Amino acid sequence: MKHLIIIMAVLLSGCASYSETTQSQQLGANVHRVSMRGNALNSSTDAQDYALLKAAEITIDSGNRYFVITNSQDKTRRTSYTKPGTSTSTTYGSATANTTADIYGNQYYGTTNVKGTATTNTTYRPGQTTNYVHPGVDMMIETYADKPNTSHFDATEIIKYLGSKYNPKRWGKTGETGNKNKALMRVLLGM
Repeated sequence: MKHLIIIMAVLLSGCASYSETTQSQQLGANVHRVSMRGNALNSSTDAQDYALLKAAEITIDSGNRYFVITNSQDKTRRTSYTKPGTSTSTTYGSATANTTADIYGNQYYGTTNVKGTATTNTTYRPGQTTNYVHPGVDMMIETYADKPNTSHFDATEIIKYLGSKYNPKRWGKTGETGNKNKALMRVLLGM
């Protein structure tokens, strides 16, 4: 029962959100570590998107526009849950008794013969193992104000495509009007 409650809680909670799974730490003037740890309902695409969006937000917040991923590591974890097997047995039986008795005075003499049969049916259900994948990624990024001469990401482009999807409180929902964050995006994108 305890395991059923845990499984139901995970299913009802849904996949972990951007803000619950993604963290960052500044390690230098323009160097940051971005970490994403999802749950079993997040996809590997979620992990990549969340980490890229966090890197873009860090870049914009530091007054820069571009970032380079200098190192990344897959931090995906795999877990499993095994539901134990069960066995149910039912026994059916019948018995007949035949008693012969003689009483002499205050003494009892007799025999009792009992005959019976019993049948037991057993149903066995083997245990079931369910495997879970918890996607995760760690990346080191460097941020730049000017376009670097190496493979890079434009933070404003990442925010344009992922911001409203994963962090609408900050970047506004798609189709929203009058949002101060959308005005900020227009400034950042030079619109």
